[in-house]
Order: sequence, then C-alpha cells, then structure tokens
Amino acid sequence: MKSRKPTSQIILSILVTGVIVFVAINGGNWPNLPCEKWFMGVAVIYSSTYTAFLISRIRWVEAASDSLYVLKKRERLPVDYKKIKWIFELRNSRGPSLICLKYYDQKMLAYRLIVFLPKNREFSRDSDLTVYIRRLILEANPVYDRNIEPSSWKVNVVLFLALSIPVALIWLICL
Repeated sequence: MKSRKPTSQIILSILVTGVIVFVAINGGNWPNLPCEKWFMGVAVIYSSTYTAFLISRIRWVEAASDSLYVLKKRERLPVDYKKIKWIFELRNSRGPSLICLKYYDQKMLAYRLIVFLPKNREFSRDSDLTVYIRRLILEANPVYDRNIEPSSWKVNVVLFLALSIPVALIWLICL
C-alpha cells in the first residue's frame, strides 16, 4: 500500500501563503484597512510556518510486507517494522488526515518522526494504510504496546490551543 503524494498539499499551502503575502503587500492600497500592517506580517509568518512544516516533514511511503519504505527522489529508504516505536493517525474531518510514525534510525542512532498522508480518509476510524502498517508492526514485534501511542484527544487539544491562542492574542491586540 502506498501513501498519497504530498504534492497537492504543498502546492495548496504555497498558494495560500502567496495570497496572504499579496494581501499583506497591497494592504496599504485599501480605503479601509481591516487591520494593522503588522497583523498581516504575523499572518504571513504564521502561514509560512505551516507551509515549512508541510514541505519539510511530509513524506511519501510504501508499506510492503517486508518493511516500510520512505520514498525520496531516487531512493527507497527501508524502515524495519521491528524498529517502529509507535504509529498514530491524526484524523481531520475537513482537511487531510496525517499519519505520524516514530522509528529508531540505526544510522543516526536516534528516533525519527515521519509524517505522511493516507490515500483514503475516514474520520470515524483509522485509514486502511494505518491499520495495515499497525498489523505488520504487531507481526514483526509482538511486544509492541499500543498504550504508548499518542492520545488522539490530547493531540487535538494541543493543536487547537496552538492555533487559537496566537489568533486570539493578535485579535485582542488589534482591538
């Protein structure tokens, strides 16, 4: 099974950032400026951070029965299922669902995190790709413990706070 190529998400993020940059640059030409120019600068920085995350973190993977392959430009980097610490799917009802996987890298001698997009998404349960990879992890590593996987409600609360607190603070400052 393969994940979805992240190209469309990256292009969409760059376009959104471009529109925000355009509005920030041309904001002074409006007769009634909706907010201060520095607010637009903060919005550009905020959206650029999201775009940088997508470009730097999202990978394209292929799950085979022998190992998980991270596909880069011309390389297929294998990740042994025994080395995977946990897998977690962040389900999103409106946007893309993200699958996060933490594994031990023998070359770097450290844990690494990769993020990828499933081809299909279902809000009520894990995607087929997550279920398939988790099944292969359990076959390769019978002592794998699902209790160490991140809690979905805690991750959603942290994301909500990380996104809403800066927006609320900026809104309060603009008043």
